[in-house]
Amino acid sequence: MLLLIASVQILFNLHANTMVTDAAFNATRIVASYSSVDNRCASTRKAEQDMRHKLRSYLQKGSLTLSWVCDDIDAVTLRIVARHPNILPSSLRNLTSLGRLEKVITTRLESRQ
Repeated sequence: MLLLIASVQILFNLHANTMVTDAAFNATRIVASYSSVDNRCASTRKAEQDMRHKLRSYLQKGSLTLSWVCDDIDAVTLRIVARHPNILPSSLRNLTSLGRLEKVITTRLESRQ
């Protein structure tokens, strides 16, 4: 039974990693579309709201921490720390890295000449 629960948790984590990564990539792409640094930094709030709205069912039981770097003239960077909902027994939750995602997504800006 424990093996079955662990298998379900692994599949759920794969799905959650894909959802969070996709939403974060789209958010950085939107922020990177602005030409000036001031506009990019101002747009991070809206991009973050859109991302949280997209992940609303995930965030009911999981958590998400975002850190933006938008003042670079060449790229927009988003650092994500996510804790996925976990169905493993509490004694096993801390023994595995299941349920946690740490990722840095960098979107390079196109040169506008």
